[in-house]
Order: sequence, then structure tokens, then C-alpha cells
Amino acid sequence: MFWGGADHQKNRGYKIIYGSRWPVFDALSIRLCYWYFALNKKTDKLINSRVLNHFKKGSVLINIGRGALVVEEDLIEAINSGHLKGATLDVVSEEPMPSAHPFWEHPNIFITPHVSGWNVDDAISDIAFNYNQLINNKPLLHEIERGRGY
Repeated sequence: MFWGGADHQKNRGYKIIYGSRWPVFDALSIRLCYWYFALNKKTDKLINSRVLNHFKKGSVLINIGRGALVVEEDLIEAINSGHLKGATLDVVSEEPMPSAHPFWEHPNIFITPHVSGWNVDDAISDIAFNYNQLINNKPLLHEIERGRGY
């Protein structure tokens, strides 16, 4: 798991924590929060109302990782209450998103077509590299570690 936050008020540095613990942070000084989590038993529904309440009032949540990390009902409540300004989501818990899903009509939630992590040039070079690795019995890029849950 990777967690980070930018503290623009003090030193423009980054607070970074590696590990399986959810970090404790001073929500008043964090203006940018980001995460890079695999989806597994420990991270499913990790971004819930408890976590969202730590975001600075008026923040915007952007999720380009895994949709199931965010408890969608808690996100809507945080936006409707005014705690969060809004959200931009490239991923949601159920894809394709049902036509009756409340995100479609919410004025402060923006949906992108799940394309943030895809780059055809990168994919082509990775495929070519992995092909050469495979035929030479060498380790591949981006191998799944099932024992770790991703």
C-alpha cells in the first residue's frame, strides 16, 4: 500500500507512509491526499465516512485506482453535507455503472470513462518486453502476487 499527502502550508514536502496501517494525519494541513492501493480484503471499502471526515472541508476526491476502495454512499453523504466539494471518479464499485446510479445525476460528481491508467504506447512496449522475458525464462513485468492479494 502507498499513501501520501502534500503539505502546501508548511514546506511543500510530502508525507509518505508505506505499510499496511492507515496513517494518522493532521487534516487541517493536508490539501492533497492520494493513495495507490491494490484492491484486496484489507483495502475493500477503505475510504469510508471515518476517512472522508479527515479530509479538509471543501476537498475534492479523485479516484483513478479501484472503485471498491470507496464506500459510495459515504462519499455522496460527504458531498451532500458540504464537507467535500465533489469527486471525480474514473472507477466505481460496479462497472459498467447502472443507469440509475446516483453518481450520474449528482451535480458535484464527475465520471470519466475508466481510462486514466491506460496508455497504448506503454502497453505495447510492456507486452513486447514481457514476451522477450517469457521466451528467455526471465521474470515478467507486473506479475500478480496472489499470496499478497494482488
